[in-house]
Amino acid sequence: MNKKSFRVVLLTYFAVAFFVIMAFGSEYLSECNKLGIPFSLSGAVSYLLTGFICLIAMTVLVVVFLLVLELSDRKSIKSALRLTANFASNKARMKVVNSVYPSLLYFLYDVLQSNNEFLKLPLGKDCSSLLKEGYNPLCVDNCIFYTFQIIMPKKSYDFDDDTLKQIIQSYIEAQLLNYGMVNLPSYYNSKSYGMIPSVYIEKVVYNEEQHLLKFAVMYISCEDDVRHYIKSKKRDEQLNITTDKVYDDEV
Repeated sequence: MNKKSFRVVLLTYFAVAFFVIMAFGSEYLSECNKLGIPFSLSGAVSYLLTGFICLIAMTVLVVVFLLVLELSDRKSIKSALRLTANFASNKARMKVVNSVYPSLLYFLYDVLQSNNEFLKLPLGKDCSSLLKEGYNPLCVDNCIFYTFQIIMPKKSYDFDDDTLKQIIQSYIEAQLLNYGMVNLPSYYNSKSYGMIPSVYIEKVVYNEEQHLLKFAVMYISCEDDVRHYIKSKKRDEQLNITTDKVYDDEV
């Protein structure tokens, strides 16, 4: 540990120690006022002694932690801490799934059903036809992706999956603009990028072995979602440029 880091740790320790002593002293005075007990030196010393014991325990923990940092592989410790933090963060994000899934399911089904004269997808009579594998959310890149599936014995469209994705995304954005969503905001107001459509299809894939058309859909509700959305949009634009170039060369 360099001198600057050691100085920061030392200052932090003394600041915490000061607040611990002040907290125990304040607690003693509060108890005296509450119970009507006159202030006594022995009582104050007993409370402060308890504070010092806590400080000693804290000191031991800090010393052990610093020794572990010095003697161990710092990169491994940082990676472990980062993984633990990511796991806790992802677990917290997954708590919103149950409140988003039903409305998102209804919205996606409505969009597909309203435009199925052109899409010609084998949709069922209700929303459950999009959940042949049930709820199966994924957490990737600090974002939640809601998955949907349609049973499709044979590919029913002539274009590739990326084109299908772009077509459905255009329908989604039109629906958000004209009618909105039930129980969920239609747009997210990003601090950096302004108003962003709240529903984005990350991927559409037809699995021939399983006879399933699969969708990975993101509901944009935070800045992490926006960052991923912007990155995906740039990737899609680059893919379109490449595809157009290949097409022009073939022609």
